[in-house]
Amino acid sequence: MTVEIPVNVTPIEDIVKKQGDPITAEDVEKHIPKGVKVISIGDKPTTDVPGERPSIPVEIELPNGIRVTMNIPVIVTPKVTPVVVQVGTPVTPEDVQKHIELPNGWKVTKVGEIPTTTTPGTKPVVSVEIELPDGRKITVDVPVIVTPTVRQIVVPQGTPITPDDVKGHIDLPKEPGWEIVEVGEIPTTIPAGVKPSVKVKIKVPTGEIVEVEVPIIVTPTVTPIVVEVGTPITEDEVKKYVDLPEGWKITKVGEIPKTNTPGDKPSVTVEIELPDGRKVTVEVPVKVTPKSNHGNSQGNNGSSTIHIVTRYQDGDGKEISPEENGSHEPKTLEGYEYISTKTDKNGNVIHTYKKVATPTRSEQPVSPVRPTDPDKPVVTPTQVSRTESNQAVSETTVANDKKELPNTGTDDKNILSSLGLLGMLGAFGLVARKKKED
Repeated sequence: MTVEIPVNVTPIEDIVKKQGDPITAEDVEKHIPKGVKVISIGDKPTTDVPGERPSIPVEIELPNGIRVTMNIPVIVTPKVTPVVVQVGTPVTPEDVQKHIELPNGWKVTKVGEIPTTTTPGTKPVVSVEIELPDGRKITVDVPVIVTPTVRQIVVPQGTPITPDDVKGHIDLPKEPGWEIVEVGEIPTTIPAGVKPSVKVKIKVPTGEIVEVEVPIIVTPTVTPIVVEVGTPITEDEVKKYVDLPEGWKITKVGEIPKTNTPGDKPSVTVEIELPDGRKVTVEVPVKVTPKSNHGNSQGNNGSSTIHIVTRYQDGDGKEISPEENGSHEPKTLEGYEYISTKTDKNGNVIHTYKKVATPTRSEQPVSPVRPTDPDKPVVTPTQVSRTESNQAVSETTVANDKKELPNTGTDDKNILSSLGLLGMLGAFGLVARKKKED
């Protein structure tokens, strides 16, 4: 009589797969004891969720020819995300555990050695031991990536920023496989202030995509300081040439150059503190011009010469009179009215004028015609003797003093005076003639 005795074949170990990785026939065969033959492999569970999965039934044939079915346990490990930190940021065991999505009832029992983060790059993984509810233990590896060094972009107001500028502020490791794959939206640089950081995606050698942010700071508008030789510059005056945004403050004014000689001087370095405590510096240019000396257009500065000119322009910047060497006061220009004066960064004097309307010269007025008095006949002048003429002139002068003619201009007055004189002379001539006839 033959009695069959059941045979239990224990697999070498459990099949442990990462979440999302499919189980293959090769994975199963690796877990079959040596010396047995695989006849068939049953259904393999999915790995879309972490935890214990249904075992895989495998029919095998033993060396003695007996066929049996063994069940291979399957464990899908929790999802693990890389620990991504900046250079110099330490990683703690708690940080590592936060990057493991444990199923209910699972617990971390041990965190392995954590690498340093003093240099950018992919670091050795951290091995983490996990205990399952039934007491079995598995190990997962947590990647550690130290992102490249990122330097903030600091530009003057109005200076555009390009994607290449952004890339130039990310120091990628020399390790092969690092690549910038995307540069996000770049903010405008008007007005001055702290702008939104630019998000940049980087591919690491292991294939993961990490993201870094490049800070953007737009510095305030700086106006050059232009003074004449010998004019001292104070710290308070330097501050007036920096147009600070609200909440920004100047914490330090650097060395101020002397102004005893004309020319371009070293800029003044000004340290500014932002509301978040970060600090930036700006440079305030300094220009020393020769003293205004009516035509003195040059000043020596070592081996260089500064040329100063005076320009006369209209409101549109159009030259309305030839420029003159040296610094000059505004002058009278026909058809224009003086408005203002300014000095540019090079010390040149610019006088601005506006065009004014000039009156149109009227034509010579027609001499007025003396109206005829209807009560008096028109008198025709007659010749008189010298004596009578002198008497008439004398009497005419007296009469003319008593009677004013209308003030219609110099020419009109002269014409009317002449007409009046002739009329009176004619009248006196008639009187003299009448007396002679009597």
